[in-house]
Amino acid sequence: MRLHLHALQIDNFCLDNDIKLKCVNIPRDLNCVADEISKIVDYEDYSVEENFFNTIKKEINMIPTCDRFADNYNSKVNHFNSKSFCIGTSGVNSFNYDWGPPHINWIFPAPRLLTKSLNHLKLCKGIGIFLTPEWKGSEFYPYFCKEIKNRIFFKRYSGKNMFKQGSDKESFFGPNFNAAVNVWIFDFNC
Repeated sequence: MRLHLHALQIDNFCLDNDIKLKCVNIPRDLNCVADEISKIVDYEDYSVEENFFNTIKKEINMIPTCDRFADNYNSKVNHFNSKSFCIGTSGVNSFNYDWGPPHINWIFPAPRLLTKSLNHLKLCKGIGIFLTPEWKGSEFYPYFCKEIKNRIFFKRYSGKNMFKQGSDKESFFGPNFNAAVNVWIFDFNC
């Protein structure tokens, strides 16, 4: 229905402005460039509010050196990895890079990437500061708890104004998020 209405609006605009529009079907296999460009929008670009980030840094007495899941609009430190190329990125797809020393990694990925992120940190023998929702029923939560011997810090936070809304206005990570979140620090370097 929505696409049909857009087609009618385009048709009416062309009629009103004496535009002759000739449509051409481009086969999917010949439309690779446009397809790739259309996937560049990152709908998981929510981030942590600056005040909340500073509170965490102060309480843990650590300064992250690399933001592993960021872009040029929401990175918390100068050195960051992004989902796709953007100005200032230190690399695309953080899993392609070593998270080991000398980095102290700020790790706030989409919840679906939490277990993969902890595994990558472990593989790289790195130090990571994770921010996770407190979802005890999720698949990542018991896995994080199992790694307790490598955990050097854990704290629960709750309240509002912890997150900045990203492109997806329906995302639960936004200014009205009021559930608990956890900050975990894992050190696989020892």
